[in-house]
Amino acid sequence: MSGGTAGGGIGRAMLGGVVSLAALAGPLVACNQLGLMRVDFARVLGTLFMPDGAKARALGWVMSFVNGALFAVGYQQALRRTGMFAGAPSGALLGVAHGMAAIGAVAAMPKVHPRPRQAGLEKMGPSAYGSLTVPGMLLGHMLFGALVGAATGWERRKSVVSPAFLRWLKRQDEEERAVFTAAAGVPAGMEDVDGPRPIDLRRSLPREVAKERGELPRAA
Repeated sequence: MSGGTAGGGIGRAMLGGVVSLAALAGPLVACNQLGLMRVDFARVLGTLFMPDGAKARALGWVMSFVNGALFAVGYQQALRRTGMFAGAPSGALLGVAHGMAAIGAVAAMPKVHPRPRQAGLEKMGPSAYGSLTVPGMLLGHMLFGALVGAATGWERRKSVVSPAFLRWLKRQDEEERAVFTAAAGVPAGMEDVDGPRPIDLRRSLPREVAKERGELPRAA
């Protein structure tokens, strides 16, 4: 794959990551307001660097979109390196794995975050941060992966099969043409003279098969 093509794929993946986060931001904020998913990722990220407040949350949102673009590149590279077909299903599969890792990271955050109380962190459990937190994180990452995979799937490739396989396929086609040409009694090199000539398949079929098909006259 050429460098330009690979670069275009990375650009599409980054765009897909940003668009995916923008699409998921609304439902995420709504779940936070309703108390169904109390973990505020922008707040958690922002308070890593400053005390809780409007500036910390703004910084958190910027970090979220930057992380989304970088993670999208990771998705694109993972699909490319593993040979998986880039599309929504494969992206969603990576998203599930990403979501499980994110749940583990949230569970570990209270022990490593410099301001766990300001970030609203608590001990992880099945119903921690609201009843929809764990399933919501899995679903959100799955949708993120599906959108990134779909965007990455537009990446153009020179070929979806090995050049060696294409050469082998061409040789097979040439050998089959030679067999049929010989069966039809056409001299080598004269196949295209005066246009294509019909091949009498009866000459290339076993006598028994031709008789069963009624292609040979039966004895009276």
